Amino acid sequence: MHARHRILSALVAAVALAGPTLAGPLSVEANKTEPLRFKRPVASVVIGNPLVADIAIFNEQMVFVTGKSYGTTNLMAFDAAGNLVYSNDVAVSSPTESLLRVVRGDAINSYDCTPACRSIMNPGDAQGYFDSVLDQNRQLARAARE
Repeated sequence: MHARHRILSALVAAVALAGPTLAGPLSVEANKTEPLRFKRPVASVVIGNPLVADIAIFNEQMVFVTGKSYGTTNLMAFDAAGNLVYSNDVAVSSPTESLLRVVRGDAINSYDCTPACRSIMNPGDAQGYFDSVLDQNRQLARAARE
């Protein structure tokens, strides 16, 4: 009986070490970054939909995941031999504590209120409002590059 238990334990350990790390989905708020540490070194990392989340590689055992737009995508990491080391969903949510949405008829405007309210783009916002905030963000990005 003990021999069977040791063999079963060894098989379970081998499968756990060989397979990808699986846990609940990685949760990230839109426009925020979360570190993700791997148990072993990885050589490449792939994000399913770069419109939902993005990755920045810090080193072979840590990346940063940035939420870009609301939704769910997946992230996979591979070692140098091409073995899957990590696979998980990435769920990007809206900021809950600081988000203020003003509804006027069928028009919605979004604001980030930490500590003072400022206009932000949010899916579902009124088109004119969204375009105006987008244009302002582009102008700020241009000014920052100059």
